[in-house]
This record gives sequence, structure tokens and C-alpha cells, in this order.
Amino acid sequence: MKFRRITTPLCAALFLTSVARAGNVNPAGPITGGNRLPVSNAGIAALTLIAVNAPITGSGTLDTVVFDWNHLGCGVRIKVFRLDGANIDFVGERGPITVTQNVGVGSLTSAPLSPPIPVQKGDFLGITPASADCGSPVGWSPSIGTTIVFSSDVTSTVSVASASFAANGFTLNVFASGTGDGETFAGILTGAGSLHGGAGSNIKTGLQATNPGFSTILGRIVFHPAAHSAGANDPSFGFSLEPGRAASVDDLVAAIGLSGLFSVDVYTSTGSGAPLVIGRVYNDAGALGTTGFTEELIDPSKVQGGPGVSVTGVLLGPPDISKYRYNVGIRTIGGPVGVFVSVKDHHGDVVHTSSSTYPADSYTQLSAHDFLGGFDLDPDETLVITFSGGRAIIYGATVDNITNDTSVQFMPYLFAIA
Repeated sequence: MKFRRITTPLCAALFLTSVARAGNVNPAGPITGGNRLPVSNAGIAALTLIAVNAPITGSGTLDTVVFDWNHLGCGVRIKVFRLDGANIDFVGERGPITVTQNVGVGSLTSAPLSPPIPVQKGDFLGITPASADCGSPVGWSPSIGTTIVFSSDVTSTVSVASASFAANGFTLNVFASGTGDGETFAGILTGAGSLHGGAGSNIKTGLQATNPGFSTILGRIVFHPAAHSAGANDPSFGFSLEPGRAASVDDLVAAIGLSGLFSVDVYTSTGSGAPLVIGRVYNDAGALGTTGFTEELIDPSKVQGGPGVSVTGVLLGPPDISKYRYNVGIRTIGGPVGVFVSVKDHHGDVVHTSSSTYPADSYTQLSAHDFLGGFDLDPDETLVITFSGGRAIIYGATVDNITNDTSVQFMPYLFAIA
């Protein structure tokens, strides 16, 4: 693994936000802070790094940390800081924690924070070596995070201006979780990808977000790999979005070192509202431009289904199978989810049936041929889909075989039977 030092002018004030402090700790659910990346590609040789793009999402206590470091056997300290006007207050630290590679988390180190660290909503995570000249903290670059860097081991109040520099575009790979005010499951971007697909396509997913409310939104974006149930070790990065502010990224998946297909969840601190999020899935043809479609964030409370409920909807297949290919995607919430499909020809006659089961809290995209158990669609055929056992979002994507331009139809819910 190669590491490179990132230096940019200090402009920390652009990235630090003031947030409301909760007066009481309400241990109602999980809280998180920082970024949990699958891999790192860059390091910064400094004594204190603070992940200011990813504030802690609620007041409570942090009891577990996951981080990356470029040298096994070193000791590190996990720190918590709090913004106070033009200053950063030191809240506390735990460690030293020995750098290892834990089973189930790849090259990352996972460890308890003992005793748990009391935190307030909006605090920041930091990391520093327990002794000089023993490795460096690492992360991903170029990326969408911001890290404030100090050349000393910060253990007291310091001014923001005294930082050595702000690493804009560097996402620090340190993540902590615990219990407190809790998070809200705010939305689902059903499919997102960064990969080379059929017919020479170069698929990417852009994202735009704005905060239409009147208070800062703190949260995190979680990536669930296709064909796997969602898990606690899934990659994520934190964000802070002030009222009226907007932000964007051209290739969301690649921005934190990922490739492939994912379903994306947005979590926000309880009571802070949700950002307006728009995704764009597109084929990047370089000098020939892009073709694609817009994908809106789906409110999970509006997704139909659940235990004991059977939901039916319809998707339309492509009008010309020589010009277009067709994929079907399904994102389950809860489950496992059983799916039964009847294919009707353009006369309305059933010409094929199939059934399958998809894991709980998973995302799958298949060609129509595979989704239908080896059956090939004819032009203008209809898929009547009934699912049960959990909630589900289902879509059909029609792709032009020459231009790779894609359109998508999210399956409408026609009726549900409990």
C-alpha cells in the first residue's frame, strides 16, 4: 500500500460547524462518529488528526472504535474534541490501543473504548500515535472528507487557526459507535455503483444534497454491498450540512475507495430532519458526455410490506429486445422476502412464472433472464410481481445496447393484502 502526504492551505473555518448541544443524555439508540472505510490509500505524518467532516451524531457515550493505521503493533490514542467558537476543546481520550488486524474487519483494528467516552452531539473524533515515529493514521484521497491536522499531541484547548493545515479531500479512516440520542433512518438510495458494465459501459453515481431546514443536519451515509445482507461492518462516511448549504460529488462510490454495486442508506441524528438528496446514475463516456437517470432518496417509512403482508405491483419490460437489455433490482427491508413473478405477453396471457427468496436487508440487481429463472422476455411483456415476508423496493432498468443510456421504473404498489 502506498501512502502520500496531503497538504492544502489551512481553511478550517469553512468546514467546522456549530451545532446545538443536547442538555440531557437520552440512551435511546445508536450514535456514531467518523468514517468507516473499507481500505486506505493515503497517510499523513502528524501527531493529531481530527475528522471534522463526520461529527458524532448524538449525545451519549462511545464504547467501540474501528480505525486504520499503517504500521502493525503501534499504539494509538482515540480522542474526542468539541468546537467552541474559534477554539477546539479537548474532551478526552482512550488508549493506547495496539494496532492489529481483526477478523471480520479486514485490515482495520477494532477495539473497545474502556471506559466509554461521554460525548455531545457534534463532537469530533481524533486519533494520534501513543509514541512518536510509530506509523501514521491513514484514509482515502481524493475523497469528500476534511481532516484538521496538528503537529503536536493535542490534550488541551487549541485555536482552530493553530492547526498545521486542513486536508481537504482526505477522509480519515476512524469510526466510533455507542449509545445515546440515537439516529433516524432517513432515506434509501436504492442502487448506486462505480463499475464497468455491459457493452463497454462505465457506470458511476453522482450525488447532490442540500439542507432545506433551519438547523445543521448531522448524519452518515452507509454503503451495503450488493448480494449481501446489511451488516455492522458496512462502509460509511459522516457528514455535516448547515442550513441552506448544498454539496455534490461526481462518483459517490469511488469517493471512499469502493467499486461495484451498492444500496445506500442515509442516517441522521434524531430530531435533525433529513437532507434533500438526489442521485444520478450515469454512463460516463468521457469526451462523448454522459447518459443516465435521476434517482431520488426514498423515505423508508413509505416502503410497503412487512410480516404477514403480501404486496403486488407491475413492471414493464422493454419494447424492443434487440435494442435494449433489461435488469431488475430489489432492495429488501426486513425479511427474508419471497418474490413470485408472473410474466404476461402483450395480449395479457401468462407465459411464465418463477419464484425466489431474497435475504433480509439486502440489495440485488440481476438481468431479467436471471431474475426470471432463465426465461427471456419478448417485447412489451409485463412482470406482475408479488412479494411477502418483508418490505421491498423493486425496479426495472432498461439500457440502450449502443449508447448505454438507461431509464428506470420503480415498481408501483398496486395493492397489499394483510
